[in-house]
Order: sequence, then structure tokens, then C-alpha cells
Amino acid sequence: RTWARLGYARNIEPKWLKNHEVTIPLSGWPKALEGLRILHLSDLHAGKHLLPGYLDETLKRVQNLSVDLIVITGDFVHKGYKYVDWICERLQGLSAPLGVSGVLGNHDFSVRNALGIRRYPKLASTLEQKLNAVGVRILRNESRILTHQGESFSLVGLDDLWSGE
Repeated sequence: RTWARLGYARNIEPKWLKNHEVTIPLSGWPKALEGLRILHLSDLHAGKHLLPGYLDETLKRVQNLSVDLIVITGDFVHKGYKYVDWICERLQGLSAPLGVSGVLGNHDFSVRNALGIRRYPKLASTLEQKLNAVGVRILRNESRILTHQGESFSLVGLDDLWSGE
């Protein structure tokens, strides 16, 4: 059984793409914003276990959906600098009428060692710079005002709790 669980966790679940459409009723939400479609991607973990074909197919499917806004919540990379350019090249083609925004996750701030020292101290700033350059607007403890059908709302991005930033 243990081998079956490990095999499932390593070989099946990470490659299992599921599209969930969820309607979220918001009290007091302006009528003009009803039906706003937001696509949320999370935990890409670019690294040796994320197959290029799998991610490319996923992003192609994403781009074919009719959405107003794309948000990506970290982790963009699993660890280190090696896959920063790789993930940025793939995300470069994403677009939506209200843009593509994201926040960094704990892996993007680098996994800390037992002493609490970051293994890759400039990883977060490198990712932020390169993702912004390819059109993924990274929000770090900030908000931006977006307007859809004449109504405005705030999109807020907060740094990962463990980052200490």
C-alpha cells in the first residue's frame, strides 16, 4: 500500500489537471461585476518534475478559456534559480482583458534551511522582475484597481506569511 500511495503522489496527482468552475456569490458586489470570470492557477513548482509538455498543454487550455482575469498564486518554482527563465518563457503568452497578476509563494522566497537562512536570497526579487517583464504583474503587499464594465474593484496581493516580508 505504501508504494501505491507514493506512486500516486509522485506520478499521478502532480499531472492530474482538473478544471473547476465555481460561482461565488458576493454580498454587495456591483451588478456590473456579476459574471466576472477569474482563472486561478496555483503551485506550478517549475522544476525537474514538471514536464514541459504538461505545462504547455495546461497553459494552452487556459488561454482557450474565456476569462476576464488570470491570477497565479505561487509557487512558480520548486527551488533555486534554474527554472526561473523556463517558467517565465512559458507564462509570457498568457493574457486576459484585465491582465495576469500573481503573488509569490514560500518556495519562491526559497526554502529555508534549519538555521533559517535563505538558500537563494535573491530568488524572490529575481522572479518578481522577470515575471513582471513577461506580463505577469506580481503584487507584493500591494493592491491594484481594476475596472470591468465601468465598475472598479481592488485586486490585493500579499507576500507569503513565512517570507517575513
